[in-house]
Amino acid sequence: MLIRALIVMLVALNLGVAAWWAWRPEPRIEASTEPPSGIARLRMLDERPVSASPSRESTYRALERAKQAGCRVVLDVDYRSMSWNGPEEAGLAVRLALPFVDVLIGNQLELKLVA
Repeated sequence: MLIRALIVMLVALNLGVAAWWAWRPEPRIEASTEPPSGIARLRMLDERPVSASPSRESTYRALERAKQAGCRVVLDVDYRSMSWNGPEEAGLAVRLALPFVDVLIGNQLELKLVA
């Protein structure tokens, strides 16, 4: 009986959160899209920017320019086998970006690809 009551309570809470999310006011968007002074931004529009040309070359150029401008560059390897012809190709693509990277993020498999 207690378990049934807990399940009913959890369902009610989840429905309440879903209702709040559906009817919450839209967030206000500021008119200015310029970053604050002293902050540089680099936005990747695809989760696999170095997996294929021409985005690969564009990404390398953007990384190089960011590094020259004094930005800290963080690279999350985020290896997905379906995006590459093989792990060797993925590892090479990431290794080519390393000269411009300050922080490299990856799990054990991803770091083995880069090594």
